[in-house]
Amino acid sequence: MSADLTQSPIGAIIKRLEDVPYQVVPERADGLRRMVEQHGITVAINPNKDDFHVNINRVRRIEFGIPVLERLWVYAHAYVNLLVEVQKHPGGLDLDLRAQPATKPAMKLLEWSHECESRYRHTPWPPGLPRPVTNPSVGSVERKVLDIYMNMVAWLMLHEICHGVLRHTEYPPHTTDEENHRQEYQADEWAADWMLHDRKNKSPAYDRTFLNRALGATITLAVFSSWEVRQRLGDTPTHPDPPNRLLRFLDRFVPEAPGFKATLRELPWMMAGVIMQLHLSNDKRRELTQSHGSFRGFLLDVVKALIAS
Repeated sequence: MSADLTQSPIGAIIKRLEDVPYQVVPERADGLRRMVEQHGITVAINPNKDDFHVNINRVRRIEFGIPVLERLWVYAHAYVNLLVEVQKHPGGLDLDLRAQPATKPAMKLLEWSHECESRYRHTPWPPGLPRPVTNPSVGSVERKVLDIYMNMVAWLMLHEICHGVLRHTEYPPHTTDEENHRQEYQADEWAADWMLHDRKNKSPAYDRTFLNRALGATITLAVFSSWEVRQRLGDTPTHPDPPNRLLRFLDRFVPEAPGFKATLRELPWMMAGVIMQLHLSNDKRRELTQSHGSFRGFLLDVVKALIAS
């Protein structure tokens, strides 16, 4: 079914999404605009595009449908609320998230999103569940959700912009799997480098900006990885294995210190681990119960468990 922009909860913030890469990385906005214009790239929100896929076509037009924008917000909302709850329990969290008042609505939304994905069919937003807030107050959980959501959409847009800038759309239609994977990794890293170009800046004032940008890419790649728990695809002809993409991004752009430090800059590792643990614990076939010395160690075991499945 086609999504109706006037009825979608995303309609409240849709205007903010049209130029989101320029908002999220304002210090590079002018350079990005020149690059996009030079390469004839356009970005459009298409209410009639009813799938979750985002790509750039041969005329370098990037289209986002309402389903992908809705479900990305759901993932941001669910995982930010989950991380907030995890941080309240530094000794570990073993709760029925569907029964806890703080996480129950988010988990219900998450179930709806996964059901849409598994059935390849987008259905209307469930009534009575959280929706985007247009102007959430600074410091609120709603504001954190909006900030992370904007960074998720920005990273996806930049990923597709890279395909246009590097002319990946002009390759022959029957490119090898290896070449397709190389292009996807290239686009992942181009988008991450554009957003985290100042990642060596260690000033406390930059930490929050760094965190939001890094979490945008982390959650997006972790979402792709979480789907592998429900339906294992691994490497496909067009894309490399999602958990490997997630690990590669974290290793290159958010290198982890030894042990479970959980400093502000290492929250992306914690977030990735929390997301994967949530989905693995719901699938007893692949649940990981052994202890790990680091978030990276846990994610490596996730990859191994999925490969073995």
